[in-house]
Amino acid sequence: MATSTGRGIPEAAYQLGGLRKDFRISAVQLALCAGMLAFLVGFSGWMGFAAFSGALAPQNGTDAAMLIGIVAALIGAPLLGAGWGIRKLLKTRNSRVLLLEEGFVSIRHDQVFVCRWDEVASVFDGIIFASDAYVRWCTVYKRSGEEWTIRNDRELVHGFPQLVRALNDETNRRLVPQMLAELEAGHSLDFGAVTLTPEGIAYDNRLLPWSELKRVDCEDMRVGIEQRGAWLTWAAISNGSIPNRFALQEVANAFKQKAVAMTLLV
Repeated sequence: MATSTGRGIPEAAYQLGGLRKDFRISAVQLALCAGMLAFLVGFSGWMGFAAFSGALAPQNGTDAAMLIGIVAALIGAPLLGAGWGIRKLLKTRNSRVLLLEEGFVSIRHDQVFVCRWDEVASVFDGIIFASDAYVRWCTVYKRSGEEWTIRNDRELVHGFPQLVRALNDETNRRLVPQMLAELEAGHSLDFGAVTLTPEGIAYDNRLLPWSELKRVDCEDMRVGIEQRGAWLTWAAISNGSIPNRFALQEVANAFKQKAVAMTLLV
């Protein structure tokens, strides 16, 4: 659930420090879409005129129906596609995500979600296939249980990948030192489908010792765990199954170096 407050509150009232970045639909995007719609209208009209200017008039109802169908296909389909895109832009034109020094604020219509960086418990993000398209998404969970989700097929904010990366980076900057300290103290770390233990990485009733870990990679749709000397990936896990996947990557790769160094010293 989002925290509801008035939309007109100035940035300073959120008490999250100075504004670093304002993610929103740009005026350039709106202008480009309007220009594209105008181009499609003109191009479709020209195509229709060029194709049918010399054609004979319909001789019967069947001819008329076929002519109408062809014109609708040439003009209607492009216009519907462009119109749907502009509709989404206009619907979300007032949506904003303010990236501030101590947190972020999401503004949607009359809903405002305020989150400090130290309130973030986990971040999920990745790419899914939905509605015949690849959709980039990100969900932030607060320690209080509140959550916030953004998808680039619903909110066409400018710089969406940069926003998601910033949310991960700010969260990692605070969580990674704590996680490394817990792991070094002999505690295990739960990352959903994956668990980091002092002995190695546990996944699907298997354990990969730190000495055998090559690296952990974060890709658009999965997290890959590579084993030294192995041709095949030791584990490939969907991003949706792993919270804080970039923190997992950073902690695992850093602890691997320490674990190997300690083994060599023994």
